[in-house]
Amino acid sequence: MKKLIALIAAMVMVTGYAYAADWDFYGSARVQTFILDYDISGNDDYGQSLQGNSRIGARVKVSDEVSGRFEYGSVGGAASLRLLYGEWNFGAGKLLVGKAYSPLNMFYSNQVYGADTNLLGFGGVYSGREAQLKLKFGGFNIALIEPKTSAGAEVDYPAIEASYNLKLGMFDLAAAGGYQTYDATGADTVDAYVVALGASADFGMFYMKGDIYQ
Repeated sequence: MKKLIALIAAMVMVTGYAYAADWDFYGSARVQTFILDYDISGNDDYGQSLQGNSRIGARVKVSDEVSGRFEYGSVGGAASLRLLYGEWNFGAGKLLVGKAYSPLNMFYSNQVYGADTNLLGFGGVYSGREAQLKLKFGGFNIALIEPKTSAGAEVDYPAIEASYNLKLGMFDLAAAGGYQTYDATGADTVDAYVVALGASADFGMFYMKGDIYQ
C-alpha cells in the first residue's frame, strides 16, 4: 500500500509539472516524388515515398532554466527517435543531456533530391544526432558523445566534438572538430579525427555558403 501511495504521489507531481510547462508542438509530413532517368538502361523510374525526415515533436519549457525537446520521425514506415533531450541553463552556459545534434554539423546546403540530403556525405559536414553530454557557452559547444566503433572493439573513452560559431554582420564563420579512439579486434588501436571550417555570407538578394574538412 505504501508503494502504491508513493507511486500515485509521483504521478501527481509529474502531471503537475507537465501542466505547468509550456508545450510547443510541431510536425512536418514530407513526401518525395522524383522521376529518375537512367542513361545506361534508358529507362525512367518514378518514385514516391514518405521521407525519413518527416517528423513530429515538441519543445517544452518548464522555466527560464529548464527546457527540453523530443522529436520522432519515420524510417521504413516505423517510428524512429530523432531527438530527446533536456537542457539546463545555469547562467554562464547550458548543459544538454540526451540525443541531439552533435557540434560537428554544418547545414549549408539545401539539396532536395534524396529525401532532403543537403549534400550530407557528399561534401557536407554531418556527424548526426547522437547520445551526448554537451556544454554550451555562447557560440562555443563541446560534447562527450557515444562513440561509433566496429563490432568487438574495446572502447575506454567517449568521442569528443567541439565547435565555435562567430557572427560578423553579414558573415558567419564556423570551426569544428572531433576525435575518438578505440582498440579494434586484433589489438589494433584506431584513432579517428576530423577538423572542419565553414563560412557563409548573406548579401540580401543572394547568399553564399561553403565548408572544407579533413
